Amino acid sequence: MSRMKEFLGILKRYLFAQDRRSHQRPTFCPGVEILEDRTAPAVFTWTAGAAGNWEDPNNWDLGAGFPKTANDTATLNGANSVKDVTLGDGVGAMDITIGRLLWANNYSGQIKLKKSLIISSAGGLGISVLDSPDAKIAPQNAISNLVLDGASLTFVSGTIGSTTNKSTIEVKNNGVLLVNMSRSVTVGMNIVVGTVAGGAGKGSLAVKDSVAGFQGNQLYLTNDASLTVNKDSGFTLAGKDGDGWILDADGGRTGIVTLFGNLFRSEVGVAKLDLPVLVNPIGALSVGGNDGTSLQITSSGEAGTNNASIYVQGGTVALGDPQTGGGATLIVPGSIIFDGGSLFVDSTNAHVQANFVEFKNNAELNLDHPKAWWDELVFDLTGNNAKVKLTSGTWTFNVGPGAGNNDYVLVQGGDLEINTAGTTLTVVTQGAVPAGESHAIIDDTFAAIIGDFAMKPMLNYNTYESPDHQTYYVSKK
Repeated sequence: MSRMKEFLGILKRYLFAQDRRSHQRPTFCPGVEILEDRTAPAVFTWTAGAAGNWEDPNNWDLGAGFPKTANDTATLNGANSVKDVTLGDGVGAMDITIGRLLWANNYSGQIKLKKSLIISSAGGLGISVLDSPDAKIAPQNAISNLVLDGASLTFVSGTIGSTTNKSTIEVKNNGVLLVNMSRSVTVGMNIVVGTVAGGAGKGSLAVKDSVAGFQGNQLYLTNDASLTVNKDSGFTLAGKDGDGWILDADGGRTGIVTLFGNLFRSEVGVAKLDLPVLVNPIGALSVGGNDGTSLQITSSGEAGTNNASIYVQGGTVALGDPQTGGGATLIVPGSIIFDGGSLFVDSTNAHVQANFVEFKNNAELNLDHPKAWWDELVFDLTGNNAKVKLTSGTWTFNVGPGAGNNDYVLVQGGDLEINTAGTTLTVVTQGAVPAGESHAIIDDTFAAIIGDFAMKPMLNYNTYESPDHQTYYVSKK
């Protein structure tokens, strides 16, 4: 009997366990797998017989749908239609995203933006090309932008912007805007390169001359357009032979170039920029590469910070290429103010032509010539009553191996005004000034010196000034 009870107890426990298992939830959890986007790229060609809406499928050759995804190419071909297209005209219309935009065969209409047109690289369709001299992208309000979201656009001819509504060209997330100066182009929109945060949001703007010899092709700014280069982003002026200048076409003089990123002038010859420049603490303006490379800021600073052609607010201006020794010239009709920040002159034959240059709030001048140096000019003051003014800061000379008893001509053709309070001159040597030689760092033969400042003592070198405090020397001990 006891064995029977034991058997029934075991059986009861077994059946109870099986019943519990039957009520447990399954351990398998279904999920959703994200598959590759297999949407086929579509090429839409504008065929409207009259001005019409972008969102109307009847205005495109495919007859079904319209370009609205990063897999779509929108082509405006003069051989098919030259009629205007309005984007964002429908009820509840939203911004439109496409993968590529093409102008071809002298399309002469307008893309009227009532919403933003976003060109995205997500579809991997390649470079957009705008090449029709009479074509135009015309914003209809101040918030209808042209956005390059990781995409590249080559602007060959035509107009981007209007004369009444100033919106923005945004170049971000590794987007590229290349202005190819095989023809003149016009821009009437603000240009913002990169995002404020920088990093992966950076962008690139380049004005490049692709045709040898002078063609007279320039980028004309209208509608008081301004240009902002954000952190980690770049703006390259690579025009040559007198082409690729950026000119203020309407004479409004209210636009400005604001640098949180880099503006770089390359190529031999003069490039003109008809806007004042503001260099912020993380920004830089660089001119260099080869001898004969020049950047001319043709604005006298009417719209600039403190009416300066270039206002350096803690940022950097660099001239020359320390690797090649190539010279560079920065030409300014008005003033350059270094409110903090630095001027680096990194090679021989590099100098500034200006009417007035001021260093204040601990701004620095660094002359770094690791190669042989000789009679040198840094500031060429060509205007009447021209002046370099040093009110607070440190000027550092990196003096390379000398070649004879040559002088260093710092300022020519004007006054060097020095405020003694808080002002020092530091001479750093690389190589050496040969024993027995002395070199004039500043000499009033070339510019009248107003005021006085102290020279810091140096290891193994004598630093001294003339009794009249008009010439400053460095020599080997």
